[in-house]
Amino acid sequence: MISRMTSGVRALVAKHAVADVEDLDAAISDNSVGPEVRRRLASVRDRRLSEVPGVPVSVAAGVLGLSAQSVRAWLDAGVLDAVPDSQPLQVSTPRLVLVVSLVHRLRRAGLDRDLLRAVVDRLEDARISTLPQVRRSLDQLHRGQAEAFSAGDL
Repeated sequence: MISRMTSGVRALVAKHAVADVEDLDAAISDNSVGPEVRRRLASVRDRRLSEVPGVPVSVAAGVLGLSAQSVRAWLDAGVLDAVPDSQPLQVSTPRLVLVVSLVHRLRRAGLDRDLLRAVVDRLEDARISTLPQVRRSLDQLHRGQAEAFSAGDL
């Protein structure tokens, strides 16, 4: 079905899918949403992502507020993921949704200069904060029981 659409319609469907998943992520993370509703929202999110696994570079540029050249640079830098073997080149929708959300937060905070560096830094911070040693240390710090470790421990 999607393959028979015109490129303009495909681009619109992709743009709407990114916006839908971003909205679903916000609803899922809302603490007032109960577990059953959260589960159903996550199911809808997964279906939406499976419908549109990748979006054209031009669509990614539009939703990020960047040029297509910048999107390609972000792909080269590893901030965005390309859909393997896509012709023409497509950006992975799940990764795009993550980065779009981050870009929106950074821009709201006034961090629009050197946006690529800010996004890379935030993604690396998120990755590091999930490491068990770092998580344990942060928990200890919050309890006032800080225990030193070095970067070599990571």
